[in-house]
Amino acid sequence: MSPHRNSETSHDRGKHLSFQEAEDFIEGLTGLGDDVVAGLQSLEHLENEEVFQRCVAALKTPETDQERLEYELVRLVLWDKFSEGEKKVQKAEGGHGSGDELVIDGAKMGTDTAGVVTTGHIPDSKNGKNLSNDKEKSSSHSTPSFDPIVKPSDPPSSPTLASTSTAPSDPTRDSPSDLTLPDDIDNRLPYRLGWPLLPIHPILTTYENIPKDLSPSSSHTAKFHSILQTYKLSVQKLEVAHRANPGVHTPTSILTLCVLVTPTPDRPANNINESAEALAALLALRSYIQTSSLPLHIELIDARAFHGLYTHPVLASDAAIARTVGCRIEGANAVLVASGEHGATAHVYYRGLSRKRRECTPTLVVAVRQPNRRVLWKHVLPRLREIVGPDLDVELRAYRAGEASSVRYGGRQEGEDGCGSSSS
Repeated sequence: MSPHRNSETSHDRGKHLSFQEAEDFIEGLTGLGDDVVAGLQSLEHLENEEVFQRCVAALKTPETDQERLEYELVRLVLWDKFSEGEKKVQKAEGGHGSGDELVIDGAKMGTDTAGVVTTGHIPDSKNGKNLSNDKEKSSSHSTPSFDPIVKPSDPPSSPTLASTSTAPSDPTRDSPSDLTLPDDIDNRLPYRLGWPLLPIHPILTTYENIPKDLSPSSSHTAKFHSILQTYKLSVQKLEVAHRANPGVHTPTSILTLCVLVTPTPDRPANNINESAEALAALLALRSYIQTSSLPLHIELIDARAFHGLYTHPVLASDAAIARTVGCRIEGANAVLVASGEHGATAHVYYRGLSRKRRECTPTLVVAVRQPNRRVLWKHVLPRLREIVGPDLDVELRAYRAGEASSVRYGGRQEGEDGCGSSSS
């Protein structure tokens, strides 16, 4: 049975997949290309975890690096369908427990104030195996774990980041950024996806001491382009550069592969951290970089955000915002002090990817001295969102000395040189 024919049948009937439908959809596949992923995306949700596991077990055992990467992407999509099915069943039955938890076959998934799943794991059921540690298993239910398929030997050590999305999500649908990704995937910002933990704006970009084997004409660069073409990302520019916060010394051995992505009607770049194609491309790039022992980090970013976001002032005519700015900033400062960020600053601006103020979002911009502290993203950011309410976004950024006097309005982007060419 062809994947597309089966997906259309399931979609037309608008019901759960039966065991046989699930197996027929996957069974006999000789490859795992984009057409298979597209077919999976068109499916209704899976019936329960047993169907999910049987689907994964029916996948062709991956043999090559490319098949392993595509296998992992398909498994993410299957988990997405399974999660949708569980949520609909729970909603029909009146839910389980408090409204702040999703219970999926014994695995509790807590949600933060933005409705984003913050804990929980994807079971790897290939050949009936669960990759969680034996000592963590209970007699009734074990918390499933997500162990990435692609694990090149001896990968370079790197900082890790718990996968926590900072942007509000549609609570009726899980996206790749809501799932438990490999710990070193950085999906904190809606316009960027990276590996491992990357600096946040403002970022200084320099091009000194780039190795010749990473030049635009090198074989490695050709391979990078080939991988990106495989996943049909619209790339404006690809370059290797040093990326770091101003004032932070970056060793010459730490470089970043910068992939500047342009939006298309079906793939808006401003939510690249939720793109299954971007995630698959990132995993493929990471696998090649690790197996080739290249000293590279990876940054897939909306081209409009590469040099920073645009900043516009809050005007007196913005009465609803201007009236409450003072108390909101005061509340935010109290939370920051309690978290240990005594030198933080908080201001309200319009921030976004456009030169036009009306196309940007009123945002509480919080500058902190240690922006990659885990506690800021896991606990402080959700609390700040509660304080400012739904009419303001919240942005964490790196603090730089004298930034209060470097602010300039008029829709200019933040400068990379730290000299206050614009505000950030």
